[in-house]
Amino acid sequence: MANAEYRTYLQERKGGWWYFMYTVPKASWKKVGKTKSGKQIKQIWISLKTRDRREALMKVGPHMKNHMNWYPAGENDNPLPPTYENAVDAASYLGFPYRTAPEYRKDSIREMIALASPVLDARNRIANPSRIQRAAMAGAVDVPGLSWMQAFERFKVICVDKVMRKSEDKAKKFWRKFELSVEIYAELISGDADVLKLTIANAKDFRSGLVGEVNRGRFKSERASDHIEHLRSILDAVLDEHPGDLKNPFRDIKRIKATDAGKGEEFTEDEVRAIRDKIKISNAGAEVKAMLLIAQNTGCYVSELALMAPEDIVIDDAGISHIKIRLGPYRTELKSGQRARDIPLVGDSLAVMKEFRLGFSARFHGDKGVQRLNDKTRKLIKTVVPTKSLKAYRHRMATLLRTSIHKDQVQDAILGHATKGMTGYYGGLVTLQQMKEALDDVIPKYDQDTSI
Repeated sequence: MANAEYRTYLQERKGGWWYFMYTVPKASWKKVGKTKSGKQIKQIWISLKTRDRREALMKVGPHMKNHMNWYPAGENDNPLPPTYENAVDAASYLGFPYRTAPEYRKDSIREMIALASPVLDARNRIANPSRIQRAAMAGAVDVPGLSWMQAFERFKVICVDKVMRKSEDKAKKFWRKFELSVEIYAELISGDADVLKLTIANAKDFRSGLVGEVNRGRFKSERASDHIEHLRSILDAVLDEHPGDLKNPFRDIKRIKATDAGKGEEFTEDEVRAIRDKIKISNAGAEVKAMLLIAQNTGCYVSELALMAPEDIVIDDAGISHIKIRLGPYRTELKSGQRARDIPLVGDSLAVMKEFRLGFSARFHGDKGVQRLNDKTRKLIKTVVPTKSLKAYRHRMATLLRTSIHKDQVQDAILGHATKGMTGYYGGLVTLQQMKEALDDVIPKYDQDTSI
């Protein structure tokens, strides 16, 4: 005997065949219609095509769900307002994907016939469909508009894993990049755009607007291209949730390439000398000065250095002293997700690291501590080179290695760039000895003056 919940719906008939049987509620008699002889249809019988009761139990569930939706008890002719969400739900239980009438008109005759077939099947099953069912079959409810800000808020929900291991402050900073791109679109193109109706022309207009801002010096071309990437990511996530053939108009929009790309990001050797002179007389504090000198000879970000634990600092007088940039008690994530690496200490970086064998003080830990450190180091750098940032140390190191015999894998290992074809560990097969030899070779001798 079937479970009590299924007993009314699962019936065994002649020959041991199992059937789904649904008693149509009186309120839905009008919808189900009558037989050819004029009698009211009060029950619906559908063969489950099996003599196995367990298989019949598995098959009966979808029929129960569909028929309860098609012919609900106590329903009048207008139980639900014809909203887009209700139309999508009705189409789903009737057995076809919801498409608006304009979307059907875009299809070829063959496509239209194929897509209309399940709609006609549903119409034949229901003699008197409700208002929302008729709207779903006809595609009469338009897709509601979606503003950029609504799309951004939905993007945060869909892609919450992007900030999974980030602190609250870092998560806010991460989302703010995307929100800013939305605000710039509103400023350059339109503040009330419906993202579901955007065209490739709209996306190209945005790119053109960004090019104009680059020419006016508002921001660099790389930053302008990031705004395109951000909007593309938002739409990729949001449009995937909407029925119909909605294509991302930003998908093939090219990045902006201009002669300013990377300009001003690398320290010249004269600037490095000037910064070193400033460090000598600065009152920034011993730890801040030390991290700047280590960054100069390793290409590390000062934030990476600040979060090292004692076990990440290896001072080995008989071997190769080095530091480890990896996850630890003070570092819950690595920049870009994968920048774990070991870096040899040479010259100034070795000399000053010996003074801080246990790492740097807790006041530079956590989001606020790192921000405090960045503010201090940025302030010192700007007094010497106002147009450049701390990142210029990293770009300088890349240039020193790239223009020497030590490049590709050695450069990738030191700077934490993935080497194509390797196994995912940054630097792959490069040894500490190879990296030390490269740094000894490319770092100018004045950088190895440990008397400061």
